[in-house]
Amino acid sequence: MGERVYVLAFQPGTTAPIEQTETFQEANFGYNLSSLPPGDYILYAGTDRDGDGFICDVGDLCGAMPTVAAPLPLSVAAGSRLIDKDIPMAEVVTGAGATVPPLHLPRMR
Repeated sequence: MGERVYVLAFQPGTTAPIEQTETFQEANFGYNLSSLPPGDYILYAGTDRDGDGFICDVGDLCGAMPTVAAPLPLSVAAGSRLIDKDIPMAEVVTGAGATVPPLHLPRMR
């Protein structure tokens, strides 16, 4: 299936994701966050290459909408969902230069 990419939705200013899903290259990295209540959300995507339960560690791919350095909230209206938004990712090469701390992956439901 290729490398697993996790997509997490956070309310701005929080550290626990409201919803998460996973996707693969074979699915063209398509995803669907359909259980989000109306509100604003920051999207992060990344890999967990070392299996430690965190994305955006050194060596992982990491991305945000529109960038990790300047993530912007996306609004979700009642009855809508976030689906297949393009999240550019790059490999995290140094902890000292990271712009986002590693993000914990809650257990998938």
